[in-house]
Amino acid sequence: MKINMMGIKQKNAYPFEIDRPSGSGDFLFIYTHTNAKIFLEDGVEKDLPKHSFVIFPKGASQHYKAIDEKGYIDDYIHFDLGEDIYLDRGLYDLPVYQAVPMPYSSSYETMIQEIYMQFISTSRNKDFIIDLLLKAFFMMISDFALVFQRDKNLSEYYSSLLQIRSKIYQQASKHWTVRDMANEMGLSVSYFQKLYRDTFSVSCYNDVIMSKVNYAKTLLESTNYSVKVIALMCGYDNDVHFMRQFKQMVKVTPTQYRHQILSGFET
Repeated sequence: MKINMMGIKQKNAYPFEIDRPSGSGDFLFIYTHTNAKIFLEDGVEKDLPKHSFVIFPKGASQHYKAIDEKGYIDDYIHFDLGEDIYLDRGLYDLPVYQAVPMPYSSSYETMIQEIYMQFISTSRNKDFIIDLLLKAFFMMISDFALVFQRDKNLSEYYSSLLQIRSKIYQQASKHWTVRDMANEMGLSVSYFQKLYRDTFSVSCYNDVIMSKVNYAKTLLESTNYSVKVIALMCGYDNDVHFMRQFKQMVKVTPTQYRHQILSGFET
């Protein structure tokens, strides 16, 4: 994949309008930071809400405009595909010519900025790195689009759910409760649990256990701490409960796991 032109948080004074009846000769991705309007190929006018993305196929009309007198801000990427990559044939299951709401998240911001830095760089590996980054970027966008298609309400909470999950795996020693997580998002326990499972295909309870087990595996592999100390470091009040959950997830006890690692066998 190759970038022909891109910009991030580009500001355009009102009135602003792009109207390319035959497109720009390549694919176009735009992500809106302000509200706008989009015109489909049949001339139908639709809302292009703040914090949503659109992918225009190659050769398709590109027509959108600002509706806020304060102006229009977006991220855009004009790109071409490799011979074996066809977004419009569903490789990433990405919708085209469709406004898909997507909350502005730290993961999106980090990735779009890294792509831009590579685009303006003079690195000898620039083209290779951009190809990899773009593929990862559109896979991330595709994951969100699939979640949104399952439940449009998820778009409102997706970014917050990602942040919660990130904390769970970064702070495995914390005593997590479903109620605390639900309260952090201002949701009822039952609705939070439903959103979490719908988004990640795993319950938040099992995700918490998995984060602790993964952390325990790292400690068992890289330290000489006793199982009892590791249980405390992973947020367990007693090592018996820790050993029971570890064996349920890994199929062997913590001691057996450490022995297998030291013996050079995979679990």
